Amino acid sequence: MKRSLFKVLLFPRENKPNMIKNSLVSVLLGLTLMTPGWAKDVLVPLDDRPANRLFVEQIARIGQPAERLVSPPRQLLGRLFTAGQSDAIADWTFGQVRSGDTVFLSADMWLYGGLVASRSAAADPEKVERRLARLRELSEKGVKVYVLATIPRLSLRTSNEQAPHETALAQWAAKAELPSAEEMLAAPEDAPFPEKVPREVVEEYLRVRVRNVSTLLALIDMAEHGVFESLVLGQDDANKTGLHQDEQRRLREAIAKISQTGGGDTPVTLLSGIDELTMNMVAGVLTSRVSAHPTVRVIYSDPEAAAKIPPLESLPLEVMIADHLTLAGARELDSPEADVDLFIYVPSAKPWGLPGEEKRPESEAFVATVQQAMAGGRRVAVADLSLVNRMDPFLAESVLDKIHLPELQGFASWNTPANAVGTVISQLACHRLAETQTSWKLADRLESEKTHQAFLFARMIDDYGYQTLVRDAVKSQVEGLSSGADPLLNLFGPVGLDIRLRLIEYANKLFAEHYLGKSICLLPQKRQIRFRDSKLEVVLPWPRVFEVEARLDLRLEDTKLPCARP
Repeated sequence: MKRSLFKVLLFPRENKPNMIKNSLVSVLLGLTLMTPGWAKDVLVPLDDRPANRLFVEQIARIGQPAERLVSPPRQLLGRLFTAGQSDAIADWTFGQVRSGDTVFLSADMWLYGGLVASRSAAADPEKVERRLARLRELSEKGVKVYVLATIPRLSLRTSNEQAPHETALAQWAAKAELPSAEEMLAAPEDAPFPEKVPREVVEEYLRVRVRNVSTLLALIDMAEHGVFESLVLGQDDANKTGLHQDEQRRLREAIAKISQTGGGDTPVTLLSGIDELTMNMVAGVLTSRVSAHPTVRVIYSDPEAAAKIPPLESLPLEVMIADHLTLAGARELDSPEADVDLFIYVPSAKPWGLPGEEKRPESEAFVATVQQAMAGGRRVAVADLSLVNRMDPFLAESVLDKIHLPELQGFASWNTPANAVGTVISQLACHRLAETQTSWKLADRLESEKTHQAFLFARMIDDYGYQTLVRDAVKSQVEGLSSGADPLLNLFGPVGLDIRLRLIEYANKLFAEHYLGKSICLLPQKRQIRFRDSKLEVVLPWPRVFEVEARLDLRLEDTKLPCARP
């Protein structure tokens, strides 16, 4: 990430020769800019939800604590049905970067104004074209651009008029052997459109799908011509069958052509998931910068589940996990020699509701296996994929009872299987990176570990405390409230306050019982650090109770004592 001294002297940042008054100042400026870490990392997120902004910043801080991932002002990113200000975000980005910098960029935010806005029929095609051109200009500045783009899910809210039919359209679009969206638009009179949905509404839905896939093909073409360092296409919530399967086929064909002309290499990846993928992209870049690629052994609670397609995904579980490992810079190794064991609690046969007491022995047996591996000296990460958008309560209780949570390399159980497993993989990759960096200052290593521990603890607060314990208890408070209300004030104020108080009480109890005063071993320094205190703030990021934003500050203190064991 260093720029040559010659280039720095001839082309200073502001490109104004009179800024350099004499040769001595020139040399000093050049030497300053050549120091490691001066190049900037910028994030243009998918939207301002925690997974796409806060989580990414935290993963980056675990793997690169001496720097900060810079993001646009939050007010530019929009909220729910209010689109982000794409052109203002582009202006901000151009004002931030210079040659040698790195940008992790959501194409959906850059082109449409975010994930929800990318589903709208109101997007202006001419504006999208201009924004694509500006994306090319960004690369021409000498900036390294890593792009994430979304393959549309089946459930799309394309307009207010279409909204009442969103569920019916999604169910219809999931059918096997439907003609492609293009074919149905070309001959709508012969298309097997769903009953009781106006034809114009169906056609609007199909046009949005065609538009977005065409944009993805344009991005693939740009990637083929070297505009991006890489392009990641993430399949948003999916199904085993449906219109997205044909769209994936077309995209894979375009990717395969790049591979054929490029001698087998391609800068484009297509995989399941979306909200977790920026975390994986960041982890992959950070591990590559220092050549710290952890090896990971994947262990399934039920090996037969590896070949099955999980809920809301379109690829088999083992393929999905392998793709996320590769994107995050990790390498799968089915051997006890692997750096980390990744334990996968596989999707339940009934993933949409809380399990009955009869499932407790299975969950406890899984945790016992994890505990045994840790007792044997293995580094361990855990992904609970059993339920959708909540943690298995029996697994959570058993983890708290049997496992010292701070010793895990990664842990998550939020939303879809891809979301959870991708989060765990990015965390373990960056944490293992941190444990191997002998050149880091102690202060940087402590900052990395503090962020890692806060991220782990927040998963127990959010994925279990909120999604499993609190969310159902407050649902009745939001019935009939407007999605346009401010989530912190007005109509959403009472429920937001209730959630905040419940979670802070839960977190304080959890910290006192499982963290306060306890020590862990900081590697590679091999010295004990102790948990001192914690502070938590909780808000609703959007006017809904689907997710919370838990900002947690953990305090660690250096005991200056060597670790009790190697």
